[in-house]
Amino acid sequence: MMKTPKRALWATGTIGAVLSLPSILLLVLGIDPYDNPIPWLFSSFPWAGIEYAATSTMAWAFLSECLIGGLLTVQLTRQLHKAGESATQALLAGHSSSRQLDET
Repeated sequence: MMKTPKRALWATGTIGAVLSLPSILLLVLGIDPYDNPIPWLFSSFPWAGIEYAATSTMAWAFLSECLIGGLLTVQLTRQLHKAGESATQALLAGHSSSRQLDET
C-alpha cells in the first residue's frame, strides 16, 4: 500500500525486524526465559519460554496473539476495501465521463 518504488525491500526489512529485534532485545536486556517467560512467548522464539511458563500463561499468550492477529486482519481488510472502492470509483467516474462525451 506504500507509494515508494521499493515496496518489496521495505516489506522484507519490516518482516525481518519484527522477527529478529524482539529476541535480540530480550537477550541484550538479559531477560532470561527461566525468570520471566512471558516476553519470550511473544517473541519469534516462544519455545524458550514454553518450558518455564504455566499452562494458563501459555493459553493467555496464545489467545492474545490470536486476538492481535484477528484485529490486524480486520484492519488490513478495511484498508483493502477502501483502496478497492477508490479504484472502482475512479473507473466508474471515468466510464461515466466517457459516456457523457459519447452522447455529445
